Amino acid sequence: VGDFVSAKFQGFLLTISWAAIAGFSLIAGFGLRERTYRLMGLGIFCFAIGRVFAVDVWELETIYRILSFLVLGVILVSAGFLYNRFAESLRKWM
Repeated sequence: VGDFVSAKFQGFLLTISWAAIAGFSLIAGFGLRERTYRLMGLGIFCFAIGRVFAVDVWELETIYRILSFLVLGVILVSAGFLYNRFAESLRKWM
């Protein structure tokens, strides 16, 4: 997926595709109760966050930089809230 997106499109769409792959891996990991998929999803998500800070920030215009950081912040805060809220349920799944 990453090769297809990088060959056809430019810019931050590669980061979005990485985040989507990470999300699908995490969902599959929780659904299948497979730790490897969850760790793979978290790893890919870390690479996507690193790419936002290292590459995408310098390529985007100012308003898109602000929006990308706001969206990233909302996603991270929401994920932290959900993990905190459902910690007991997640321990049973893990």
